[in-house]
Amino acid sequence: MSQTDIEKASAFPADKELIMKAVHEGPGAHKLNVAINDLLIDWSKTAILDVIQSREKECVDSSTDVQFARFLRKVGLLFWKQGFYEHALEQQQRALEIQTKALGDLSTETAQTHNDIGMTYSNLHRQKEAVLHCQKALDIRKEILGEVHKETAASYSTVAMRLKSLGELDEALEMVMKALDVRRNLYNNKDHADICRSLITVGRVLAAREEHREALEYLEKAVDVARSDNVQDVRLEARALDDIGSSYSKLGKVQDAINTYEKCLVIREKILGSNHKLTVKIRNNIESLARSC
Repeated sequence: MSQTDIEKASAFPADKELIMKAVHEGPGAHKLNVAINDLLIDWSKTAILDVIQSREKECVDSSTDVQFARFLRKVGLLFWKQGFYEHALEQQQRALEIQTKALGDLSTETAQTHNDIGMTYSNLHRQKEAVLHCQKALDIRKEILGEVHKETAASYSTVAMRLKSLGELDEALEMVMKALDVRRNLYNNKDHADICRSLITVGRVLAAREEHREALEYLEKAVDVARSDNVQDVRLEARALDDIGSSYSKLGKVQDAINTYEKCLVIREKILGSNHKLTVKIRNNIESLARSC
């Protein structure tokens, strides 16, 4: 959405001077920026909903129009990316209703929409509903695509993280280990970014179970895979290093934690910049640990 900043806006010098004088004598630039951005957000929401209505009028029967359902799902994703989760959920649920009626329950498109709804419920902190929809997506994918398929593996991992959010760690670990097994079978045990992601997720679930030594084994493997010739993904490497630093810290290995965080910091400063929230988080972790020495 718009990030209008009135103080940086283009204007003739005399006009800008008058505008800024009025702003500072009135509500102030920050409050006015907030008000303008809120108005633009409201306008954009209304515009998107108007487009949906217009698109629906073009349908012969919108209740079974698969193309319209795909459009609604894309709109839901747009709202989701912008943080408008209630709006996203409304469009995703409409899409699911149409897809179920037109395609039936066993459809890859229906599975994807169930997954989308699950992620939206998760962002709304409604984890039980999130698990139900993510599990439904998994069940459909297993039925249609089989066990050894990348989307099935992704669903196992998604369900695992939702279960982790509910504190159901035994079930979460079982699911994420299945995701790892599927991906190893899928890629014939060769290094792959998806295997790296699974190793990180296993590490996170083990860490949540306070099994930090076991977590470190998987996370260190993840670093090796991320650095391998077949993968070479510094973002995944940084993610694993971040988690390794956390587990070292929980084990009381302060210097090991600092050393690992420093490696992570180098990567994140390079790819995200010094002021990115993930970079700042790592820097704060290092400073906090250094003070505790």
